[in-house]
Amino acid sequence: MPDREAHANEFPGPRQTVHFREDGRCSYCGSLSVADAIKAIETRGTRYSGSDWKYGWPHKFYLDVPCEPFEAQIGSRSYWDEEKGERVEEVFMGTRTCEYRKFYSTHLNNCTDEEFQKFNELSKRFFGITWGFNEEKGLFYLAVPGIQRWGTIE
Repeated sequence: MPDREAHANEFPGPRQTVHFREDGRCSYCGSLSVADAIKAIETRGTRYSGSDWKYGWPHKFYLDVPCEPFEAQIGSRSYWDEEKGERVEEVFMGTRTCEYRKFYSTHLNNCTDEEFQKFNELSKRFFGITWGFNEEKGLFYLAVPGIQRWGTIE
């Protein structure tokens, strides 16, 4: 059994203690837990994409998970109004039909072996990325460098 716990708190930047809030998100980065990421990827209609590889590896995935429609802020703008002589802030409201979520792959260090295996299967299928763990160096991936897929779960 791999000792992923030894690498569990390794984030780029300052070392942080990781724990998940009641809403299932990481208190440090806002990521979904591995279990919630799996649920999102298994949800029909979820749109997925990866982020850039600014750290040199596939560190983050975006998951737009379908939900009941709700009213939310969908945009804003700020500008200088010459007539009023002040800055004006405008907020635009609209109906959203999905919840915007993200998953940071470093949280593969914070899961059970079963969750790791399940996420790995889904990741290979949808993202084209295979994950592994090495006792000495920790989490690693196999993928075409810089390439990430996007799509919708059918």
